[in-house]
Amino acid sequence: MNASLQEFTSKGYQLASTNEIVKHAGISKGSLFNYFNNKKDLYLFLIEYGIGVSREIMTEIDFNETDLLERLRQITIVKLRVIKKYPEVFSFLQGAIAESSEEVKQDVEQITMQFAKESYQKLYENLDYSKFRDDIDIQKAIKTIYWTIEGIGNESKEKIKFISADGFDINAPFKEMDGYIELFQKAFYK
Repeated sequence: MNASLQEFTSKGYQLASTNEIVKHAGISKGSLFNYFNNKKDLYLFLIEYGIGVSREIMTEIDFNETDLLERLRQITIVKLRVIKKYPEVFSFLQGAIAESSEEVKQDVEQITMQFAKESYQKLYENLDYSKFRDDIDIQKAIKTIYWTIEGIGNESKEKIKFISADGFDINAPFKEMDGYIELFQKAFYK
């Protein structure tokens, strides 16, 4: 699995080689194709696996929390812990979402869009918007908040890639995020 994730992440679907995957995994090509019919099946399996890891994030969130900022804070904390544990999975998923190969593009979009739809629906259900000031465009505020939190997460993912998961100080983005949450509470809440 790791050899496959690394090969697809570094070369993309089109240029990835099953010969390289089996070489790095130390298995025969027959063993690989005993489990997968072809490269496309392997690739789509890895996407489903990555989404399964992403679903792990959703199971650790307290969706009884109705404050948007606190919920986003929880999600980010769990997400960064999971990314630190599985950095190669999230690098692969980022590449897969941007994959341009016609052979897999439609399947990737279908799988990832379904998960994104489920996730965003769950993220924004049962929230208490009454905390927002009356003179604030709530949708714009939410986008601003979400983009900031996502930016912190993406920046952290990049650092994990280059520093290594073990050397990454997971508390640094939490401190930064807490500063932004405090700022957003002052700016957007009553």
